[in-house]
Amino acid sequence: MNNKKIMDELKEIGDELISYVEDIFPEGSEVKQEIDFDSENYKCHISWLLKNDAIRPNKRSKIIIIRISRETLSEYKISKSKSTLQIKFISYIKELYANFNPEHNNTKNQAPPIEEWLISSEIFNS
Repeated sequence: MNNKKIMDELKEIGDELISYVEDIFPEGSEVKQEIDFDSENYKCHISWLLKNDAIRPNKRSKIIIIRISRETLSEYKISKSKSTLQIKFISYIKELYANFNPEHNNTKNQAPPIEEWLISSEIFNS
């Protein structure tokens, strides 16, 4: 299988996993998904309007980057118990989100801070 097909397949798997957790985030969240061709990891960027600053009505939350390792995507692909892995993934993201503070003090001329959540195969084995 050529590299482009492999990357496309990995992106599909990552997109599937993200589809299970999109509703955890506020309505109207901006979600951008990609494969990082250098690391071969799947990356999903999520942010939303905070809607709590009258002076800055377009102020966005901190950016969450959910990074799923290639190994994790491959393990999910061959798993015979995908529903169990989906439940573990959803629970893990819910836990991270419960402890996430989207607020920040960056000025409007600065990009919002980034918080990265690494998803390794360890969460599937817990």
